[in-house]
Amino acid sequence: MREGNRRAEFARLRQYVSGDVESVIRSIRVPVLVMWGEKNPQVTLDQADELRRLLVAAPEVQIEVLPGIGHMAVQEDAALTARLARAFLDAPLAAATEPPVPDARPPPGLAS
Repeated sequence: MREGNRRAEFARLRQYVSGDVESVIRSIRVPVLVMWGEKNPQVTLDQADELRRLLVAAPEVQIEVLPGIGHMAVQEDAALTARLARAFLDAPLAAATEPPVPDARPPPGLAS
């Protein structure tokens, strides 16, 4: 790891709030890109289908399975993950049948 990464990772982990994770995932209303490491021992590939089922409100869900990659995809292949993210962000949005309605309330399970 580069200098400062360890400290940054710990700071990022401290931001997590426990709660009803499934409700939070179900409340996502934007297009979602998931990059899933094929060799991830912590969160196995079969859980990708469960995640897709929970993202019921997302207008688009794209799951990219990364061959030979484990749990830390960005650290294991930064160039690949950057290319996938850039392509996802540059792609035109799928046509929605109606505009999304903004919800000012925090997702269930998160403190306001």
